[in-house]
Amino acid sequence: MSANNKMLEKEFWKNKPFEEFSKEEWEAVCDHCGLCCLLKFIDEDTDELIFTYIACKYFNSETCTCTDYESRSINVPTCISMTPDKAKKLNFLADSCAYKLLAEGKDLPEWHHLNSGSYETVHEAEISIKGKAVPEQNIHHEDIEQFFIPPKNSEK
Repeated sequence: MSANNKMLEKEFWKNKPFEEFSKEEWEAVCDHCGLCCLLKFIDEDTDELIFTYIACKYFNSETCTCTDYESRSINVPTCISMTPDKAKKLNFLADSCAYKLLAEGKDLPEWHHLNSGSYETVHEAEISIKGKAVPEQNIHHEDIEQFFIPPKNSEK
């Protein structure tokens, strides 16, 4: 178990509704995949959500964390601070997102650090965008489509 999670009750997410999580428990649920830090678009023709490999300028692609987490909502007004209500309603959360899984009444996957004891397992399971994201300040507007992530079902 990581040092930050040693004080958390074992499997707390199984023992109470996530609306009752403490601040520490809520923060611990984040799997550090980085997917929420990517720019996303809605396809005007299909209303499908399109993820890109373009990350917020505060995103650290090697650690999959925000370099200015405490001030993120001030520096990036479109940055979403996750809440239980938002986890239930937001349509842009990845299917693997721990907040979304809990909102849907599902368990955390084995690769999640609260199960595995390591923040590295999200990267080993190839869920995260570690090393794949490009900072938004390095992208020209006309090149954005080159950074679209194809939907999983189109890779077959």
